[in-house]
Amino acid sequence: MKLFQKYSTTIFLFLFLASFAKAQVSDKEIIPNYFKENSYKRIHLGRFSTYFGKKIALFTGGFDYGVKLIKIKPDFKLIDLSLGSNFILAFDGMYNSSRARPNYTRIVPGIELNWNLRLYFLRIQSINTQLYLEGLGMTFVYYAIPYPDKGTKINIGSHVGIGMDYQINSKLRGFKSLRLFHTSNGKDFDQNPTINAIGVVMGIQF
Repeated sequence: MKLFQKYSTTIFLFLFLASFAKAQVSDKEIIPNYFKENSYKRIHLGRFSTYFGKKIALFTGGFDYGVKLIKIKPDFKLIDLSLGSNFILAFDGMYNSSRARPNYTRIVPGIELNWNLRLYFLRIQSINTQLYLEGLGMTFVYYAIPYPDKGTKINIGSHVGIGMDYQINSKLRGFKSLRLFHTSNGKDFDQNPTINAIGVVMGIQF
C-alpha cells in the first residue's frame, strides 16, 4: 500500500497521458471512418430532348462520387452531396418532319463537370425506396465545337429533378430521375444560345 501511495501520482499521470493519446488517435480516425462508412459511387446514363427551339437530342453517361451528409436513421438519409463528370453526345436534326426517318445531321461531343445535391423527402419502407429532389447550382460544360450555333465551346450548365432510389441487393441501389437540363454561355441574349431539355437518368449506386 505504501508503495502504491508513493507512486500513485506517477501512475495517474501515466494513465491520463495514455488515455489522451488514445483520444488523439481516435480523433484522427473520425473523418476517414466517416467517409468510409457514408461515401458511395454512382454510374448513370441519360436521354434528353429539347422542349422548345431547335430540336436536339442529348445522350449522357457519367460517374459520381458522393457522401451522405445527414442521416435521420441508419437506413434513411436526408441529404447527400456528390461530385462527378458526364460525357455528352448532342444530336442535331433528331426530328426532321420532311423525312419519314430521323435525320442525324451532326453529332457534337461534350463533357460536364458537376456537383449534385439530393434532398430525400419520403421513404417507402415496405419496398425499401426513397423519393428525392435534386439540383445542380452551376456546372462546367465543354463542347468540342462552339455549340449550339452561334454559341461557344465553354458553357455553364445546371439541372433540377425529381427521382427515386431503390434497393437492388445488399450492395447495390438503383435510381431513376426526371430532370430538366440547361446549358448556355452566360453572355448577352443575342450571343447566348441555350439548350433546354427534359429527360430521364437511370443508374446504380454502390
